Amino acid sequence: MAQTNQEVETALKNKDYTLAADLYFKMGSEAWGSGNPQKSMDLFTKGIDLSEDHKLKDRARHGWYSLGLVQFNSSEYNDAIKSFEKSLEYAKSGNDQEAAARSGLYIGKSYFRKGRNKRSVSTLEEALSIALKINDLDLQKECYSLLSKNHKAMGNEAKSAEYENSIALINRDLERKTELNTMEQQISSVKEELQYRGRVLEKVSDSLQGELKSRGQVLERVSDSLKEIAEISREQQLKIDLLNVEKELTDVSLKAKEAELENNKLVRNSLIIGLILVGLLGVVVYKGYKDKMKASEEIHKKQLDIESSINYGLRIQQAMLPSKEKIEELLPQSFVLFKPRNVVSGDFYWINELYNEKIAVAAVDCTGHGVPGAFMSMIGSNALDSIVNTYVDEPDKILHELHRKVFTALKQEETGNKDGMDMALCVIDTDRDQLYFSGAKNHLIYIKEGEVLQIRGDKHPIGGIRKVPASFTQHTIDLEGEMYFYMYSDGFVDQFGGPDNMKFMSKKFKSLIGEIYQLPMHEQKAKMEEAFATWKGDHKQTDDVLVIGFKLTV
Repeated sequence: MAQTNQEVETALKNKDYTLAADLYFKMGSEAWGSGNPQKSMDLFTKGIDLSEDHKLKDRARHGWYSLGLVQFNSSEYNDAIKSFEKSLEYAKSGNDQEAAARSGLYIGKSYFRKGRNKRSVSTLEEALSIALKINDLDLQKECYSLLSKNHKAMGNEAKSAEYENSIALINRDLERKTELNTMEQQISSVKEELQYRGRVLEKVSDSLQGELKSRGQVLERVSDSLKEIAEISREQQLKIDLLNVEKELTDVSLKAKEAELENNKLVRNSLIIGLILVGLLGVVVYKGYKDKMKASEEIHKKQLDIESSINYGLRIQQAMLPSKEKIEELLPQSFVLFKPRNVVSGDFYWINELYNEKIAVAAVDCTGHGVPGAFMSMIGSNALDSIVNTYVDEPDKILHELHRKVFTALKQEETGNKDGMDMALCVIDTDRDQLYFSGAKNHLIYIKEGEVLQIRGDKHPIGGIRKVPASFTQHTIDLEGEMYFYMYSDGFVDQFGGPDNMKFMSKKFKSLIGEIYQLPMHEQKAKMEEAFATWKGDHKQTDDVLVIGFKLTV
């Protein structure tokens, strides 16, 4: 450490501030490794100050990130968040996307450790967006894992399971890439073996050709000798005949050797062709597998893009819905059972305090479900806000104005579009102890003195083309003692299930309300959820489900 301090002084004297900052960071890492976090943080801070004084942005980013790691591991999460945010700021200014994603990841980790799950989710989603953009699978896995834990901590098991599924998809891609690397190594090994066998066959061929050439030379010498012998006297004719026989035997032996060489050549060529065919087959299999992997990766990327877009749409829709605090303020004794069939919903609930202190509450079922239904829900919610801001407080007139706005917004007269919404709307007047109800195809169930009663909404919906202008009926209920009110979409009563796979039906729904209405509101909601889950069983959810219940006491 003393030597390093001396090196720092020398670097500062020579105005080599980059080296000096790196030495501070090196000493900081050594102090951390030796179990002295406070000294480590002091040294990282010195390096950061030096880097920022001399505009060494990349060194400053590294220093803040390292300081944040020490603080995070020392459970100083507030300080760690500040350090990682500084690192993120430098990473973004330097367009270092990987560094930005890692800094964002640790900010999300720190918020998770602090128990601030919503803030953690927001930061992690930004880090995940960068990780997807740069295709960093390890970063994506870490983000998905933490997002899953956050949603599980917030009680959102379905969302947690979605992120776990994304992790499984990434693991499957990594396994496929490992398989691809293994196949590439096997193909490379086959190519090397093919080259080796080719070299061996070339050596064998060269050796056989040399042997053949040598035998040919011997034959030429024998032939020359026979010519000389032909000039010898008749007395030596017997010897000459003997040599002729030997020559013929040599020819036979030479032809046999040539046949052997030809056979070896045939075997060598067959082996080469076989190995080439094996290699070509491997290349074809490899190309097919690679094309399949590429297609799989494109499908996975598109799936992740779609999931990201839908999740962003979910955040927009959740922001549009009334907060739990607002509902509790306006209707203290109430519950909302809201179960979208998909991630986003075509059902929505709406509550507002009107200009004259009346309270308006609505349960709305838009055409369709999922993404198309969600678009309609945003149109409906914005239109309701706009209408009540013009001092309209009677439910039949509110529905009439809503119909007009939907009709105009969707240009239904020109396009023939028939989309719209069914809804139940109540306006509560506490000054007069009265509740006013109007419905577009949806109904109101209420309980007075233990009797379950129902007011049916009008038969036509909001939106669509009709021969006569839209008009809705207003019903007035006098509030006396304790009364219970329930508005709902058709998702609950239309759910298929039970022993005969039939719809739940309105009669059974009213009977259920009659059994549970005396329970506290949160227990009523739990009983309804239990009844719905039991009836649905293993069947798919048919539609979005929405039930609003509230108690009024006069």
